[in-house]
Amino acid sequence: MSVSTTIDSTLGVVSTVDPAGTTAAGTVTVSGLKAATTTVSSTPVTLVAGSAGLVLLSTSGAATVTMPDPSTCPGSTFVFRSTTAQAHVLTASLNAKQFTAGLLAPYQSSSHRLTFAATAGNSVAMLSDGNSFLVIGTSGSFTWT
Repeated sequence: MSVSTTIDSTLGVVSTVDPAGTTAAGTVTVSGLKAATTTVSSTPVTLVAGSAGLVLLSTSGAATVTMPDPSTCPGSTFVFRSTTAQAHVLTASLNAKQFTAGLLAPYQSSSHRLTFAATAGNSVAMLSDGNSFLVIGTSGSFTWT
């Protein structure tokens, strides 16, 4: 008897036990995904690969956050959200131009520093491709240098 498992956008996880299409319910464990949230409440902070996921910037002053080396976390997504009206700053780990525009053509092609506008609710999503962090989405205003 063979078992194959697929993830369907409507049905979720579906395991097929035999070629006739009989399905079986069970528990599936997926490791390596981060569900927890990191809250930055003091500054400066240097993130590590394990910090991937949602990062809340909630300092009373502007937070300075250094990203991990993108080669240590290929495929990881970091989503930053400002919960305070501060000009938070994200910097590249090696002070090299490790932030690239990805799908967002209006931004410059690469930078090593991203500064949030001093408005609560700004957010940016970045995906590591192993060489740099691709900016895959933003909400709000940012300065790239």
